[in-house]
Amino acid sequence: MDNPQLESVYRSATVVANICVYADPNKNKPIAIIVPVENVLKKLAKENSIKGDTLEELVHDEKLNGLVLKQMQDAGRKGGLSGIEIIDGLAMADEEWTPQNVSSKQCSRSRHHTQVLTCPRA
Repeated sequence: MDNPQLESVYRSATVVANICVYADPNKNKPIAIIVPVENVLKKLAKENSIKGDTLEELVHDEKLNGLVLKQMQDAGRKGGLSGIEIIDGLAMADEEWTPQNVSSKQCSRSRHHTQVLTCPRA
């Protein structure tokens, strides 16, 4: 599957507002860079006793990042993905990306990376 098809499957996770799936040719599995749905992310945080009042705080929480990664991996499996199509890492951004505020050099591979990363949409 190509990235737009993978993005379509992963977008089914309720926490995803926008997504970029990035596949580094030197790595076995892709990562996802997402802009989360704020109210869904806050609800997930509350259900798991994770403190944070703002989206900016929550996207940097390692435990929450891991929970969102698991949700997205589950969505991928439910969508028929397997093996190398299942994301291996996740970064959450606290603001929407646009062609004006990102460059392809900002994309990188990471596991449970909490730094805000963005990736341009094709």
